[in-house]
Amino acid sequence: MTLNEIARALNISKTAVSFCLNGRAKEFGLRPELEEQVKAFADEHGYKPNAAARKLRNKKSVPPIGIVFINEGSLSKFGSTFKRIFRYLQEVRREYIFMGSTISQLGNTMQTLNSMEVKDVLAIGRFREPDAETTDDPIEATGIKQWQKVKLMLQNGMHLYLANYAFPLPENHITENIVRVGFDRNDLQRNFLKRAIAENLAPVALTNWTRNEELLVPEFLESKDLIIPIEWNDQCQGGREVGEYILSLRKKRPVRTVFISNTISAISLISTLTDAGVRVPEDIAVAAFGDDPLAEAVRPKITTVGSPDDDKTLDLLKSICGELPPFPENTVIPYSFQERDSLKF
Repeated sequence: MTLNEIARALNISKTAVSFCLNGRAKEFGLRPELEEQVKAFADEHGYKPNAAARKLRNKKSVPPIGIVFINEGSLSKFGSTFKRIFRYLQEVRREYIFMGSTISQLGNTMQTLNSMEVKDVLAIGRFREPDAETTDDPIEATGIKQWQKVKLMLQNGMHLYLANYAFPLPENHITENIVRVGFDRNDLQRNFLKRAIAENLAPVALTNWTRNEELLVPEFLESKDLIIPIEWNDQCQGGREVGEYILSLRKKRPVRTVFISNTISAISLISTLTDAGVRVPEDIAVAAFGDDPLAEAVRPKITTVGSPDDDKTLDLLKSICGELPPFPENTVIPYSFQERDSLKF
């Protein structure tokens, strides 16, 4: 009798069977009745744990690290970061498990990693925890439910390290076994707008990035229609849609500068504008967050906020491995401007 055979017989997952037989059912929210049923069935059919496998697991004194990329776009945006961390893990001979996830599936991902003995999870990609505990929006409700699972994993000994956190913190943020490292996007936007206004580069249009853009009206933005209501998964298509929005908006009001949330979308935005006869930066200047290597490879070269030197992901990993001291619970990274051809202050 094997775990798979027990799972098939009881019509439940192999993972659930393992948790029940190892005394971890309560930890993962499984019903006590199910735990009793699984144990009784296993005893009745003479199930015995695989001694060799258990011995092998016990020999692992250092558990693997979970490396998780948040959303597919982070693979390209943080490509150089991933190369550095994998090179480092090979050098120190530390085992790791590499997985993809989304914000709305992070709880399930952490449960899976926990079942593989992972205790430390490094998540790479833009992340912000839910602001509320309840919502009528079904998509946001899924994210809140998943965040509750994350909390449970942390309460039971896992540690989560968020390497590209979107500060500021929500009021109900958690503090147990979690480290956040990232930019304060609200502060970044305000400083960018102050500088653009001072250099006569207003009106500025912004993509709906932090979800707090309406607070910038009217101090920094003349009206709400300068907040571009584009949300996308595909960065190239998103940039095209931003360009089409700006071209339409220009028929009603002037737009001098666009600040967009990533370099790949900025490339598509510039292409859409120039195809329509708009000169960059003479007619409309463009800047993007995150200094992707592509920013230097295209024409015009794209002005960005945030440089590779600002990335603390490798340092965060070294602290997990014990080479560097632990990071503070919340670390806000200073950002820098990389001024190029698409926008000159």
